[in-house]
Amino acid sequence: MLSWRLRGRTVSYWPPLRLRSERCLHRKSLNYLRLRRAKMDRSMFEHMATLGTGAFGKVVLVRKRDSSVLFALKTLCKRDVFRCNQVAQKL
Repeated sequence: MLSWRLRGRTVSYWPPLRLRSERCLHRKSLNYLRLRRAKMDRSMFEHMATLGTGAFGKVVLVRKRDSSVLFALKTLCKRDVFRCNQVAQKL
């Protein structure tokens, strides 16, 4: 059993407590990965304003409908990017 000193007292790190914290951490990491994999489409966002335009697309300020969080959404015309051989610079 692992133990260490804390202000003159010996504290033990109990295996059940360690397993519980590992399970909690595992659950949080799974939830994080699940959120990262969530697919998004244009219908989930509300267009606010155009921030800029370029040769291959534009950047728009959008608000996510369910959480009201603001994002900058960059849209590219992939056909034009591939045609001009700018894949490494743009994507």
